[in-house]
Parts: sequence; structure tokens; C-alpha cells
Amino acid sequence: MSQIDPWEKAAECENSLKAAADPQQWAILANLRDLWIALGSEKSLSAVELAKEIEVVSRLQADFIAASKRPPT
Repeated sequence: MSQIDPWEKAAECENSLKAAADPQQWAILANLRDLWIALGSEKSLSAVELAKEIEVVSRLQADFIAASKRPPT
């Protein structure tokens, strides 16, 4: 499993927030950023539990990015 740094992912979301023109997109990115920050700050989860949570948030972010690249219908 590759190591994903929650702090780097939070920074990516923060940078994307600066370019977000759509309020809904901005809100989703802000929520993703907050999730990454929470995971980066988490001390009570085991390494396995943390890895599972990181995988879930990574999937959410990947799905959002993919959806935002699709042309509107």
C-alpha cells in the first residue's frame, strides 16, 4: 500500500479551493480538506484503521475530481 500523507492531501484541497468558482465545488473541497486535516491529527486510530480511513477519503476525493472533469449534462 502506498503511503498517502493526509497533510499533503489537505494542502492539495486548499490549493484547489483558491481556484474553485462554483460554491458547491468550494464546499466539497473544504469538507475534503477538513477530513484530511482530521486524519492527519488523529492519534487514537491504529495504523490499520488509519489506512482504511485514508483509503475511504482518497476514494471520495478521486470520485469528486473525476465528476468535476465530466462535462455537464
